[in-house]
Amino acid sequence: MLFCISNKRFVLSTYDNEDKHKLLGGAPGISFNYEYLPNTSDWYGRWRLASNRANDYRIDREVQRTKSFTGIEGLEIQDVCITESMGPITDHEAEHLVPSDIMVARTRRRLLRAAIALRDEGTIPTGVDAPAAYANAWGGFTNAEKDISFDEVYRAGTMKAP
Repeated sequence: MLFCISNKRFVLSTYDNEDKHKLLGGAPGISFNYEYLPNTSDWYGRWRLASNRANDYRIDREVQRTKSFTGIEGLEIQDVCITESMGPITDHEAEHLVPSDIMVARTRRRLLRAAIALRDEGTIPTGVDAPAAYANAWGGFTNAEKDISFDEVYRAGTMKAP
């Protein structure tokens, strides 16, 4: 589980601030305002970045040659590009996980076991028949003023009505 709670001055916050422009010395490719494609009704029809594999993530070859290693504007878009370029299946055998990655490894293992049990024995994965158990699950990020405690922000986020 990852929590990212910050005030408006945090460099990577959703608010535009002076620190963002200074990040990495104001290097090209550091932006946080993304253009999205229009919503559609298909399965993946929401929150689709306009910069994507189909348009080569809008790589600017001149910027790549002279200013930025990737030539891609936006940190998240650079991450998406690298992730998607790995292909549909990633071999995790050579991965070197550190103690903070234990939850990643355990989650992968649990999902794999559930998928195998469903395929081989028809066993319904835990929680599928009890969606209310996840009604108060909370993930994501929020920005908070600096005088608000972590506990207050967390409680406010987890107590929101679904």
